[in-house]
Amino acid sequence: MPPISRAYYAKRVRRGIWRRGLGGSQPYLALGIALAGVRMLRRLANPKPQVLYRHKLAPGERWEITARVPQR
Repeated sequence: MPPISRAYYAKRVRRGIWRRGLGGSQPYLALGIALAGVRMLRRLANPKPQVLYRHKLAPGERWEITARVPQR
């Protein structure tokens, strides 16, 4: 059995907090809202990198990436 990631446990905790908060517990609801706000701010602060080029490879094809030494 593969090891379970930290993201798995974080998702379970968030789900439990929302379940209790929406079930009527005001402290858990406030915690859920705060965690959702922090998560949203993180996503806004760290946008995904822009994809410059995308190409689907057929079976048997390959890419070769090389770099040249910069000349002064």
